[in-house]
Amino acid sequence: SRALDNRRSQVLEKLNVKVVSCQSCLLHDIELLNLRKGYHSGYWGTVIPFRKACRAFLPRPPRPEDPSELFERLDNVELPTLLPHSIPVEDLKIGRTESSSKWHAPILKRFPMSTDDAQRQMKAFFANGFGLYDECRNMADQDMATSKLSVHLRFGTLSPLELYWKILDSDVEWEFKRVFARRPFWRELAYYLLHTFPDMPVKSIREHYEKVEWE
Repeated sequence: SRALDNRRSQVLEKLNVKVVSCQSCLLHDIELLNLRKGYHSGYWGTVIPFRKACRAFLPRPPRPEDPSELFERLDNVELPTLLPHSIPVEDLKIGRTESSSKWHAPILKRFPMSTDDAQRQMKAFFANGFGLYDECRNMADQDMATSKLSVHLRFGTLSPLELYWKILDSDVEWEFKRVFARRPFWRELAYYLLHTFPDMPVKSIREHYEKVEWE
């Protein structure tokens, strides 16, 4: 995705369009974290040492702005007098299905994929499941055993910054929320490992495992 962003930026810059990239899908910019040398606080491939490294070498994740203040500023932005020709989203014919089976209906019912749904789910989890997460997280039959927010983090309908500060601002005592507080860093660690070992999806990090025959 970063390579794709870089290619798009190069094209736009050739057209004299200024490009500003902002970190938004993770708590930190993982390209700024280099643990290959000079780190001696445990194996950073596990979450607790990794979180310590983030705290030691990177700034604290910023608190997200209040949406109402952000929208107010956007409403006051002065647009260019001449806008390039564009096509309405409805006319792009993206994500449409002509199938009569409506196979996507159960998916959309389960995950509406909207910021409103993300906010509802987060509010429900923090009200009913957050304080019990440490005890109930392995009970898949319990409705609020997990947050069900990972899909929203994946598709951007919920900011990891918002979740991070929601955890810290919660009145639940630390001993009851410390396990869930690590979850955003497990996500960060997964992205960092993929950044550090880009062949990981197809090749073992430890080379000697390549010789193991699996039955």
